[in-house]
This record gives sequence, structure tokens and C-alpha cells, in this order.
Amino acid sequence: MGDHGGQVPGGTFDVRELWVSEPPGEDAPAEAIPKGGDFTFHAKFTGTGRQWKNMKDQKHTMEVIFHAEGMGATEKEVDYDPANPTLVVLNPGTDLYEATFKVTANTLPVGLYRCGCTVVDKNWHGAVGYYEGLIIQIFED
Repeated sequence: MGDHGGQVPGGTFDVRELWVSEPPGEDAPAEAIPKGGDFTFHAKFTGTGRQWKNMKDQKHTMEVIFHAEGMGATEKEVDYDPANPTLVVLNPGTDLYEATFKVTANTLPVGLYRCGCTVVDKNWHGAVGYYEGLIIQIFED
């Protein structure tokens, strides 16, 4: 379990889960990814309280950015994709939301990566959530 949390005035905002999946037919575990393999980040988030309900009623758009930080002083760090983040629109009646981002082959070199995500309300400042601590390995087949 990674470090996670968030803030919404007068309530809670929680990025509950972060994981990766690979295309069907790949060997388990999904956190071990062959060099040249595609994979997908997934994050689930929710909230509570008056402000969260208002955000849902007003259909606020949440901006989700995933990142992979190489473990080592000279290792690569990649943000997916600040210029075109994953967008999730809140809706009344929905309590748990999921965001995904497909990472194309050969984006990361062989190595270990600490991964995370941030979730930010595009319509209102002050609603920020995060999850950090997922470890993935890109390995040479």
C-alpha cells in the first residue's frame, strides 16, 4: 500500500488505489513489464462532504497525471502527460471514479520506477489528491 491522501475543504478527497495492468496474455505480475511492452496505469478516487457533493453536482473536471520516477540518481523520470492529462468528470450519484492512462512501448528504459499520480480539480483550487509508492520494473526479456 502506498502513501495517499488529498484535501477538500469541509470533507475528504482520497486517491484510494494505483495499479498497472498489461495486455491479456502477459505473464504476472503486472508490475514486472518486459522492455518494449505496453502497460496501463489505473487510479481510483473518491470524496465526501458538502464541498465534494457540490463538485459532483456542478460536474467538475478532475485532471489526473501519472508519473514514473526512476530509482537512482541518474535515472529517467516521466510524467504522463501534463500537456494532455487524463480527464474525469464528476457526476451526481457516482461515488468512486477511475482514471486510466496507456503507456506505449519503449517509453521507459530497463530499471525500477516509483510511480504515482496526482488528481487536481480543474474548476476550483483547493481540491488535490495523490497516490505514491507503486513500484514497477521494466526488464530485459
